[in-house]
Amino acid sequence: FHQLAEQMFATARRQQANVALMVIDINRFATVNDSLGHEIGDELLRQVGQRLRHALREEDILSRFGGDEFVVALSIQKREHCGLVAEKLLDTLKPLFVIGSHALHIEASIGIATLPEDGQSPDDLQRAADVAMKRVQQAGDSGYLFFGPTMNFRAKELWQLEGELRQALAENAL
Repeated sequence: FHQLAEQMFATARRQQANVALMVIDINRFATVNDSLGHEIGDELLRQVGQRLRHALREEDILSRFGGDEFVVALSIQKREHCGLVAEKLLDTLKPLFVIGSHALHIEASIGIATLPEDGQSPDDLQRAADVAMKRVQQAGDSGYLFFGPTMNFRAKELWQLEGELRQALAENAL
């Protein structure tokens, strides 16, 4: 994924084009593994990957990043086009997944970050898209969200506050 994404980013920079990176997380996937077993979970992930692949263009990059997380990198004309792609990906997951005797309905959360607005490298965009995806999940929703600079500021602020509280607890300073 990283090699292909780096090539896509290099081409986009030369052509002054835009690239988007999406982080897709399957909501409540752990429940599938816990209740139905890892074999069912693994097959569900295979089928999800197949559906996502069929919903994307041939030149788009799709990769599974551990657990129940997928990452997509795609060239785009405008940032707004990502919303259409995200809706298409969410729609492709709506029909039931049939695995053995189990019919499973799943939903996903998608975070979106774009080059050059949200970063200059695939790693930058992946971090930003991950922050946006977690915001969707925190809202208890499925859907998609574009990364915004205030999201990162808030995450850093919370991280700093947690560190200060831990230090205060360790020093009996509360």
